[in-house]
Amino acid sequence: MSGVSSIASDGIFSKINRIDNLLFLLGLIIGPILFSLSGNKIESVLTNSLPLIIIGGLLVGIGTKIGKGCTSGHGVCGISRFSIRSIIATISFILTGVITVLIFGI
Repeated sequence: MSGVSSIASDGIFSKINRIDNLLFLLGLIIGPILFSLSGNKIESVLTNSLPLIIIGGLLVGIGTKIGKGCTSGHGVCGISRFSIRSIIATISFILTGVITVLIFGI
């Protein structure tokens, strides 16, 4: 688990390891571009509007910062350590996902 939301936040707002964080983020952007230029293709189909996907991604990033970790971190590492905070966070992730599917019919 790389902690991309923390790396992005620290790359923008912190002076500690700023260059390292920005280079990591740059690699996340350049990597897929180089892959596509190599002639390899991955077929993908957007099932929702691009603005909805972008808003969802931003909300996930903000939520991981507020929640002190991502779904994988809480769900895998936190629950295995019997962390009450992680158990509650994971339950809230699952419930929010179910409610989102019911509302948007995704």
